[in-house]
This record gives sequence, structure tokens and C-alpha cells, in this order.
Amino acid sequence: MFRILFLFLVAPLALQAQLPGNSLRLKANGNFVTVADASSVSLNDTMSMEMWLYFRCDNGQSTHLMTKGWCGNGDWSYYWNIYDNKLRFARWHQTFTGGCNGNHALFETADSIPYNTWTHVAVTIRDQDVKMYINGIDAGTTLISGQNGDGFNPCSQPIRIGNYLNASSQNVGTPRCNMDEIRIWHKELTASEILSNMNQELAGNEAGLVAYYKLNESGSGAGIPVLNSASGSALPNGTTTGNATNIYFEASTGIIDDLPTCDPVVWLRADTGVSKTLTNSVTQWNDLSGFNHHVTQNNSIYQPRYDTNVINRKPAIYFDGVGGKSFLNNTTANPYLVVRHAQCS
Repeated sequence: MFRILFLFLVAPLALQAQLPGNSLRLKANGNFVTVADASSVSLNDTMSMEMWLYFRCDNGQSTHLMTKGWCGNGDWSYYWNIYDNKLRFARWHQTFTGGCNGNHALFETADSIPYNTWTHVAVTIRDQDVKMYINGIDAGTTLISGQNGDGFNPCSQPIRIGNYLNASSQNVGTPRCNMDEIRIWHKELTASEILSNMNQELAGNEAGLVAYYKLNESGSGAGIPVLNSASGSALPNGTTTGNATNIYFEASTGIIDDLPTCDPVVWLRADTGVSKTLTNSVTQWNDLSGFNHHVTQNNSIYQPRYDTNVINRKPAIYFDGVGGKSFLNNTTANPYLVVRHAQCS
């Protein structure tokens, strides 16, 4: 006899990138882009960083979007990463005293990054004020540890895009993702400025723009120049590091919904594979993982409700926590089926 399995709402997924052209695909540790910045010309007391991200899978608990520093010699300015699907930003400020642990201010968002959909992320800094945005919306940033302070500690390390160099000189923390339209500004972007510009390419001569990596290159593997399209910038072009299998450029319009390379057991989407009645009561929700763990409910009392135009003009399925219950087609008749999201290999 089947037992009841409670399901969480699965958000619908975007089908393609917001911008045309190529994007950078990262698939494994040791594959990333470096930008030389020995004189820390990228840093400013007032600055912003932004990018598009198609986040497929975690890499352990923490994955790094951009870093500037190395614990091996205690030389740090910042890191910007995703931790348990939340954005984090760590800053070693001007009163930095050396070392890595406990010498930085660490900020975290209340909102989370979804999997398998293009998402715009941004961080803005003005003196001690740090804000992070997801799709142009303030994501609720708070200081969760450390002592805040003004500015950044200057650091001779390069900017590393999609990489964290640990104390043992290992390149780790690469997100399994596509990245696009990476921009660094010496100004604090407002929410309206982020929203106005995130869905279009820039001219490159915008006031305050110091780095602009469109990631429209082609090819795979190490040694590919990554053009900085910001006019008059003191920052150079970047360079890819890695192997042809795990770092390459591909058409953003070819990016489709994709399962993480972890161990998916059930994959349910609200925008496909849903059977419903004329009154939008869901009778079956098909599993897309290939294991055919379809969610079914024949009793009209317990059927969840399908609704259109809920999130980003996409559908969703509502479970009320009392009557909206479904059974899994569990052929082993186990009392519970645990759907586990494991660390990527």
C-alpha cells in the first residue's frame, strides 16, 4: 500500500537565454577564466558586478562565481559565490590584517538561485553597504558574520571567473553552469539600472563600466582570449583555463532545460507532462527523469490544482498541505520514496 508523499512546488523553467550570441559552459573544477589584475584596478569603494547564470548543479556546498584572492599567502579582496543556492559575498576590507578565516565581512541573501533556468545576479557595493539582486530584484542581503568595513584590501591575485584557489593551490568550486554578460562597474547600480540593462548588450562606453566580458567567443579548452569590451578599460582580456571537454563556448539560444549531473530520481515540471480535468484538478504529473515515477491521484478530494500564468507567465501546481496530496508510482512498494539531490561528481 502506498503512503502519502508530500511534494514541494516546482517552479517552471525558462527555455533559453535572454540575450543572443554565445555563453561560457563550465562543467568541472579547474576550468575557468582568469583576468590579470595585479594592481587591483578592478576594485573601488563603490562598485557593482553582474552576470547571467544558467545554474545546473552544485559543486559541493559552495560554488564560486568570481574571486580575487588566495589563502596560500593571505592575499584577498573578495569572493562572490552560491552557498546552498543563496548568493554570498565576502569582502576583505581596508582594515584587513592578514589571513583568510575571520578577517572578512560575509553577506548572504534571503532569496535563492533556481536550477536550470537563466537567472541574472548582481552585487553592488557602496562603502559598507552591500546589496545583492536576483533578476533585478533586491534579494534581501544581510551581514551574517565578520566585521564590516569600508573598501577592499588590494590584492595582487587575478580575477578568477568560476573558480576558487584554495590554500593548497587547488582550483575548486567551479559551478556547473553557463555564464554570460559579465560586467564590473565603478558605480553602485540601482535596481532600475539593473532591470533596464540586463536584457540587452551594452555599447561598452557606459559611464563607470570598467570590465565587460560578453563571452561571445567560440571554441573550447585553454588559451582562448576572452575580450574585455569596456572602452578604455585598464583591465585586460581574460583567458580560459581547462580542457576542451569541460570549458567551451556554445550558443545561448541552444541552452535547454537540463537535469543536473547528480543523481536525479524524480523530475517534475509544471509546464509539461501534466494531466488535468476540465476544472484544472491534476490527475497525473509525469516524471521526466526516465524512471517513470509518475505522480498520480485518482481521488478528486486530494487532487492538487493546476494554474496558469503564476511565475514569469508560466504555470504552477498548488498543494494546500491538507488535501493536495499525491502518491508516487513506486513499484517496490516502499513506505517512502526519498528524492535525493546529491553532490555532483
